[in-house]
Amino acid sequence: MLRQKPGTAKYLSCNIFEDAITKEEILKNNTFTIKLSQDEISIDKSQASRYPFHKDYLKILKTLEISNYPFIGSSTEYNVTFTDLDKIDKEKIPLLLPIKDNQELLEFTLSNLSSNKVMSVANVTVLDDRSEDPDSMHELCRKYGAIYTRIEYDTPYFNFSMLNNIGVYLYNKLNFSEVVFWNADLWTPDASTVPNLIDKYHRYRKSGTRLCGAKLLYPSHGFCDLLDPERTYKEMSQDFRIDLDEIKAMEPFGKVQFGGGSFRVMPEYFDNSHPICGSPYHFGRFLDKSEKAVNIDRETRFVTGAFQIVDLPTFVEVGGFCPSLSCSMQDIDLCLRFWETFNKVTLIGKDIHLYHGESVILSSKLEDDPSSLKHKSGAYKDKLISDEVLYSMLWNFDFFSGRLPA
Repeated sequence: MLRQKPGTAKYLSCNIFEDAITKEEILKNNTFTIKLSQDEISIDKSQASRYPFHKDYLKILKTLEISNYPFIGSSTEYNVTFTDLDKIDKEKIPLLLPIKDNQELLEFTLSNLSSNKVMSVANVTVLDDRSEDPDSMHELCRKYGAIYTRIEYDTPYFNFSMLNNIGVYLYNKLNFSEVVFWNADLWTPDASTVPNLIDKYHRYRKSGTRLCGAKLLYPSHGFCDLLDPERTYKEMSQDFRIDLDEIKAMEPFGKVQFGGGSFRVMPEYFDNSHPICGSPYHFGRFLDKSEKAVNIDRETRFVTGAFQIVDLPTFVEVGGFCPSLSCSMQDIDLCLRFWETFNKVTLIGKDIHLYHGESVILSSKLEDDPSSLKHKSGAYKDKLISDEVLYSMLWNFDFFSGRLPA
């Protein structure tokens, strides 16, 4: 309903793809600098009590007044410098890796990709969100053969959606047909996994799939020396409301973190004051990777944005990642819009997996200042709430009315 309201489209779809810049202009030199502007909205915190929560939606469905809630609109300018353009290989798929600071994590991830020969099949492109030491970030990219993009803008939070949209802007202009979204705390177990995922994507594309994800596991003990097991157990205990001893007995390391996307009728971790009615959840969490329920390729409602292979023209056509869902829910929103436009979403999980660290697992061993971690700042937490409220306004009605895609 909110998307259909006049005047809201510019906040919910990425409009940077529409300019007149040409491929020839971008590739004229080895560096290309551009200023991109995007409209975004957030909830008005001063009127937070007006926003609908789970218990209010039955009443709202009768009045259809879900769109009449206050948002604050703004326009953000992104100053972008694309570098290393001579490294781009038309035969390789673009792989976009957004990050802010955290050089130790970036080096581990680039080393993992390089040692497993991902650079031979992908244009690995680091999207640097205002890191304090851009020269060192760029040097790490040079060391491992990655392409470096610097993105500067003035908001207090990490806009995952726009960072990836800006990466797509480049490769759309260069006429690439697919793109990979890859989190900074995502790793491949071996050299065959990424090529196999790409091959499977192309196979499923023939039957209508335009977006693929992968089965994700928590890293095994010893895989990464940045991991902090004790902190991880405590975070999981809090997040999933499971006793700490039970979490430890379950031994999550090496177990499934994401085995497909689905929805619960009631919010999974919250009471009825939470705004989202159909609570998204990771199917198969904590199962063994070989369990039949997750050791399978299948269509699914959504796949996590930690790893996605996406048909690039379709991504642009549906408006990219929602720029106003900057910190959360943008991956689910994207998948639902793919289904809504009759483009299938498929999970690849048969005898294949990637490792996903999730930031909370790494945080205590990275930097002394936790504000550089996107999930720790107060501004991020405020924006997280805003994203959840906005997502609820975009999709709760469809959930209640039975019109949720797929």
